[in-house]
Amino acid sequence: VRLAVAAALNELGVVYCGRKPLSKATPWLSLDPGAHCDALVGRIVPWDSVSGLDALDGLCGASVSGSGDVESAVDTALEHGLDLLLLDGTIGVGDLAGELDNPPQFDLLPRAVMALRQRRREEHVALVYTGGVRSGTDAAKLIAMGASAVIYGVAAAIAVGGAIQDGAVHYSTDRTAEDRTTGLRALLQANASEASMMARCTGKTRLHNLEPEDLRAVTLATARVTQIPLVGHRATSDAVIGVPGRV
Repeated sequence: VRLAVAAALNELGVVYCGRKPLSKATPWLSLDPGAHCDALVGRIVPWDSVSGLDALDGLCGASVSGSGDVESAVDTALEHGLDLLLLDGTIGVGDLAGELDNPPQFDLLPRAVMALRQRRREEHVALVYTGGVRSGTDAAKLIAMGASAVIYGVAAAIAVGGAIQDGAVHYSTDRTAEDRTTGLRALLQANASEASMMARCTGKTRLHNLEPEDLRAVTLATARVTQIPLVGHRATSDAVIGVPGRV
């Protein structure tokens, strides 16, 4: 399974984020600060364990999984000059069980964007979101909310032939490595096309030109969590930051 995933990512030029490398040729963003591999492109550690990370070669990043820790994580990332902040909406990045057992924490992204905006440091740190991303539409929405990139977890596992049983992903032996590679390649290509289509639907020519103003929430609960204005309401500053009673 790992070699099949590596083959698909190598073909498409996609970076793998995990605790162990897939292969010596697959670009790898490591969740293990002490790991070494020819394909290593950077490391990510918990935000409260950043000391010394910014002195390492390659991309350096921190992860945060608690809503109450976002502002401290942003301050840490800015102080150490980190390249990216991984917003872990799974409460267990690197382990599919975290995504299977917990609802995604979509509030991490607007909190991080607002924290950077309040410090007048927007775009100084790339925001990468993981947790519950299933489709290209999901990716487009998250990018519109401020993410630079997203990570596919369970969706990618299912694409390579995984099946959810008893709260875990299991892989049967009835698929060849080529079948698994084809499945993941098809998922990533289709989602990239779908995300681009969402951008064009708003009149944007590039996916990363999407903005929160291009979105509307369809329920009050979604508006509160994502800080996206409710459909039918104007995108006032109060609505965007989720002032109680104004959304």
